[in-house]
Amino acid sequence: MISLFARVLLVTLMASFAPCAQAAPWVPVGPADASHRPFDGAPQYGSVATHPTAAGHAVVLAGGPATLRPFVTTDSGAHWTSAPPVFNGGSVILAGIPAVLFLPATPPLSDQNLRSTDLGRSWAPVPMPVGATKNAVLRGVNPANPDELIVTDKSHVFQTTDGGRTWTSDDATNDVWSLAVDWSTRTMYVAFNPFWRLTYGFNLPVAHRPLDARGSWGFGGIQPSLIAAGHGVALLFDGYATTPTLYRSADGGATYGGVAGGIDSLDICAFAFSALPATRVYATECSGGRILRSDDDGITWEVASTQPESYLGSLAIDAANPDRVYVV
Repeated sequence: MISLFARVLLVTLMASFAPCAQAAPWVPVGPADASHRPFDGAPQYGSVATHPTAAGHAVVLAGGPATLRPFVTTDSGAHWTSAPPVFNGGSVILAGIPAVLFLPATPPLSDQNLRSTDLGRSWAPVPMPVGATKNAVLRGVNPANPDELIVTDKSHVFQTTDGGRTWTSDDATNDVWSLAVDWSTRTMYVAFNPFWRLTYGFNLPVAHRPLDARGSWGFGGIQPSLIAAGHGVALLFDGYATTPTLYRSADGGATYGGVAGGIDSLDICAFAFSALPATRVYATECSGGRILRSDDDGITWEVASTQPESYLGSLAIDAANPDRVYVV
């Protein structure tokens, strides 16, 4: 979510990082009426997501701070369709054909995990596991199967493959702060509540396990402020350190190595992996407006462009074209 929502931007970046290479200009693509506010003076928020397999499909959530209006495009932003506002402060997830939209809960602002099968025109709660509390949050949706979901509640990790009718449970050993899934390898990564590190300097490394092997947790790396996974790699950003550092794992989370690349003063807020077989990864920074790009699954990075907006908190990549990037 972001505290500055001006527009969605669309760009086609050149594939080369040669010194003479220039990025194509960023183009505002709307939606034109995305300035919805629940009342005068309310702050604005926004996030963007693309469909993992359907080219040209994207959803923007705009509004704030608790009522967000979905805007949907199926033609890369040429046209947008708006839906009624929904009371939820989360970001959107798209999965399946036809597309299913999900809005994870954002306690304490909203304790409902919502699902829409009509592009946001109506929403219904996702059935939660028996015994789940109001802290249960939808963390993952299989891009190819919107009935396969992952929910966390404190230290519990729940999984369903039938849309929430039945669930399995596993204990991640500590309260889950964030979760990332590499669906290409069916590997799950869990970052824990940073309280102990921020208060006492005690590191809780990232937990990892195969999705289909409950109880087989391994641990590696340092406690991150942000984690993402895809293409058989995990990216871990340590924004808590005196010198913020980006780490990468290519062995399922067992070991992590620092990523060299000559990019100073990292302040990463979001990652986005392209659809396979491309090896493109993007990252946005919390301040400064830099958009980072890697063409080798996070081994090396370059600054792709710098935007005048000081905060770009959400980005997504078109399913068919890794050069087409949306940011808000």
